[in-house]
Amino acid sequence: MPLPRQAVTSFLVKLPSTGKQLEMRPFLVKEEKILYIALESGDVEEIQRGIQNVLVSCTLGKLDVDALTSFDLEFLFIKLRAKSVNEIAEVGIIHEGCEKPTPISINFDTVEVNVKKKDRIIKFDDVHGITMRYPSLKDLEELKGFKKNTDKLFTLIDRVMINAFDADDVYDDFTVEEVGEYIEHLTTAQFNKVMKFLTNQPQIEVNVPYTCVECGAEVEQKIQGLRNFFKLGSPTTA
Repeated sequence: MPLPRQAVTSFLVKLPSTGKQLEMRPFLVKEEKILYIALESGDVEEIQRGIQNVLVSCTLGKLDVDALTSFDLEFLFIKLRAKSVNEIAEVGIIHEGCEKPTPISINFDTVEVNVKKKDRIIKFDDVHGITMRYPSLKDLEELKGFKKNTDKLFTLIDRVMINAFDADDVYDDFTVEEVGEYIEHLTTAQFNKVMKFLTNQPQIEVNVPYTCVECGAEVEQKIQGLRNFFKLGSPTTA
């Protein structure tokens, strides 16, 4: 006779990039094992693959993980960690210039991603501009097949550019070559706006106020990105 299994309660999370509601369940010991193995490897790609595999399992196979943005991945994992382990993480944080860590509590339920729809619209002047989408994990993974950074850049722009527009029309049917020609005819200042969009992607973040135990300073520190959350404590233990 098989042993009984406990029911696991699911919960809803809203994807930052789309606002779509996603049903998840907490990770189990079998998924925690995947995370431990990935973390022990110390390899960034292995850790990302481990997180992706856990997210697929915890969304009952209904999640297209390749379509996620990097900040979707980070946000979903932080929320999954909160429901699976504990919403509160007790960690030590070091004030710049001091040596002793200050014990603090981080509430993972307060971690957010600041995504503004208007940030995807890049205006070059009063009438010309382009509309972009945030790169997906699949977009970034497929760039590894290109050796030249210029090829990577123009390919990425082609994939994430939704349209170009002017005062008269919106242009959303174009080839890779046409995108290349369009970008090459931008001014440096205009091109820098495109680069700013691509290099300044949203991140998970939380503001943590605390009093340094060594110098007594009142500090408010912003923690951004999953890697920095990992530095403060284990993603699988409270």
